[in-house]
Amino acid sequence: KKWMERNTLLLQYHWVDMGKPSVSDHMTPSEWIELCNRLNTPLRKQDVVSLFRDMKSELKRACKALTGSKNDRDIVDLESGLPPWAVAELLEDLEFHSTNAMGVKLVKQDPMLRLWHHILESDPVPLLNKDGTQQN
Repeated sequence: KKWMERNTLLLQYHWVDMGKPSVSDHMTPSEWIELCNRLNTPLRKQDVVSLFRDMKSELKRACKALTGSKNDRDIVDLESGLPPWAVAELLEDLEFHSTNAMGVKLVKQDPMLRLWHHILESDPVPLLNKDGTQQN
């Protein structure tokens, strides 16, 4: 949840700074490339575009699975770009791929370890030692 809030704020800042009229507008592939250039990502343009296309395809697939519809027009309007919440998710993927491109290997990069780390950070129940004492 923290990364989503951080990415949403980052997106809102750049969206306004790029002179876009509304933060709720969909982001086009060219705007995504412009945002990635502003963030100085170490990825090539084709990799950045590929991330965008993959997210768009995944959203279409997920919407079809949820609604049971086979018609793209019944699903969601993705022709105008990605909604802001999807771009915030895409920024997390961008960070992951950028750190890989730079050769940085973080524990959080493995999806399973990243999920486990998120659970540990957000769990309101403290960890206990085998003898029942609270772990610091």
